[in-house]
Amino acid sequence: MHGLGNGLSFPSLNIAAVGGLPDEQQGLASGLITSSIQIGAGIGVALPASLMATGGPGLDGYRLAFLVAGGFSLLGATLASIGLRARVGHETQARA
Repeated sequence: MHGLGNGLSFPSLNIAAVGGLPDEQQGLASGLITSSIQIGAGIGVALPASLMATGGPGLDGYRLAFLVAGGFSLLGATLASIGLRARVGHETQARA
């Protein structure tokens, strides 16, 4: 499910991120976004895997890895929410 959600959301993310840029900068911005996503995905796999390996016997490593992954997901959702609110507020002020 995670892969399906990511695959469906990335095109929208790219469109939203580069939509306000001049045409000559859109390719660079799209490449930076894609690179950031790839680096984040690599770290997102490596960190929980290392936590699973060092987390202790039995299911303790899995528990630790999923708690950390959930914490990062919550942090990302919070930052995205704050960023989107700031942008919407800025656009509302610019229209007035």
